[in-house]
Amino acid sequence: MSPSSANVVKSAARVLEIFELFDELRRPVSINEVADCLGYPHSSAAALLRSLENLGYLEYDSIEKEFFPSIRISMLG
Repeated sequence: MSPSSANVVKSAARVLEIFELFDELRRPVSINEVADCLGYPHSSAAALLRSLENLGYLEYDSIEKEFFPSIRISMLG
């Protein structure tokens, strides 16, 4: 953890990293891909993605088992 990130809440930083990953990849992603790309434990990636889905920021494709941003993301600003 860099000195500037010492005062950052880990969960808040991870949510923003997930949003940035979607911006970079520009496609749906699986839990495993998020965990691998960002170096998170699988359980943490799953909990964050499910929470963001429950809050309406992500959609989930149960057939492909992938998450993708909802329209609510674009409304953030």
